[in-house]
Amino acid sequence: MVKRLLLFVVLLSGCWSFASAQSDKDFINETGTELLNQWDADGYSNVAALLKRAMSFDQHAITVWGVNSLKAMKHTITQPWHGISDGYMLYLRPSSFTGHFKVEGNSWVKESDADDVQFTFPDENGTSCVFKLVTKGSTRSITLEADEDEDDDDFEDADEGNVVIDDLSKDVKFVTVEIPERVEMTMTQGSKQLMLTTVEFDLSCFVDDWNIIDNGFMVSINSSFAKSTGSGTFDIGLNNVGYKPGIGVSFSFSAKKDGKTLVAWNLTAPGTIGGSLDMTRAGGIGLQSLNFDVDIMGRIQAKYNIADMDTYSDLMDQLEDSESEAEAKSIIASLSKQITGNMYYNNGSQSKGSFGLEAYYDEEEWEWTSRPTITFASDNSTYALEEYFSEENFPDVVSGIRDIITELQELAASVTEDLNKMNDDAMDISEPAVAAGKMTFDGQQLSLSGLQAGARIEVFTVGGRLCSRTVAGSDGRATVFLSSQPNGVYVVKTPAGNGKFIKK
Repeated sequence: MVKRLLLFVVLLSGCWSFASAQSDKDFINETGTELLNQWDADGYSNVAALLKRAMSFDQHAITVWGVNSLKAMKHTITQPWHGISDGYMLYLRPSSFTGHFKVEGNSWVKESDADDVQFTFPDENGTSCVFKLVTKGSTRSITLEADEDEDDDDFEDADEGNVVIDDLSKDVKFVTVEIPERVEMTMTQGSKQLMLTTVEFDLSCFVDDWNIIDNGFMVSINSSFAKSTGSGTFDIGLNNVGYKPGIGVSFSFSAKKDGKTLVAWNLTAPGTIGGSLDMTRAGGIGLQSLNFDVDIMGRIQAKYNIADMDTYSDLMDQLEDSESEAEAKSIIASLSKQITGNMYYNNGSQSKGSFGLEAYYDEEEWEWTSRPTITFASDNSTYALEEYFSEENFPDVVSGIRDIITELQELAASVTEDLNKMNDDAMDISEPAVAAGKMTFDGQQLSLSGLQAGARIEVFTVGGRLCSRTVAGSDGRATVFLSSQPNGVYVVKTPAGNGKFIKK
């Protein structure tokens, strides 16, 4: 994703900068080459290689933990909620994914329970590497309506006195998801931190009966990578990406090396999205205008604006239905009036090129359409961007970007392959359940047996409030005292699965 954005930025900025004069072509070529030289892949390539090594060890223990954690995230109730009386509510808690793992021999083993997630393994030289994931700050829960799976009857409920064991995915009507304010992922190699990635959610968006149209969604994702040797950092960031009513859509991307900005790209589309979504017409969903600006190495700046998104969308629809070159050109002339796009050098105020559109007959689709053009200030010459910016004209920049994209695709494909192997392994693991007879409630205390020593047990109300937390003893038994809790339905969560009981 990042590299595709980079490719688009270089194409756009490059084409605006490649004036017919040789000096313009040389300037953009030098800028593009310098950008590629500064784009430091060492940091994230090293982290990707370490993650690949971590996944090369036998992962069965992690897969079992993952299956159990997914099961432990689920809590169901059958009492009426939001008007339902015959369905279930499902709770999803990312905080259920906790535990420390380490490599012993050639296999992952669970080291201990914890309040975070941590994986410790040796690199090829035996240096200890640690991948860690923690959540921080406040949390907010949102409730979403789920599609009921009427065909899901693979499981049956078991009733043991007051203890009811449920299939926790059957007939789900609503899902409550717990959203953390901040998620941090780190990778260390020895004493050196190689990566810090943060994901931050704007919790002010999340309210009761949340939906993205009425309430919005905003997230920021930032990663900092350090070189495996020496000093220096390479930072990639997506800031305030999403939508807020009244503010509109926003997107901000940046890449920095040692604190110096290499690429900055900001996009805004102010407005409030209406309740009826037509994703083929941006103006039709309530966005007023579109603005974006690009900065490359502080040398090239591009600013682009569509003044009226609704008018622009209507004209694009008309262009799609046009049947002649004359009609297409007339519509494109109107479209061009909605566009203001200019390119500058070194933060100057004098435009070096303007962005426009021209009529183009798409032979594959058999229709008239538009394609972007650049008109150079130096001699007023106009070119189609896709034809002007070619590997033939700028071989080093185009091939360099292609190599970076290919490298990232290969890294992603490698990790995906390993994740698919884990998924195949998980298919052979039966999700556990708290077996009947191993959990009893006498009206005052809950007794559990058959658990692993140190297993964590949590009891929640159906509303999600944590009532009690304890751990199983060395004999795999645990007792939870609930005499002080009011009567009602409770959910118990254990690494061996979940259950529900009623205090009367």
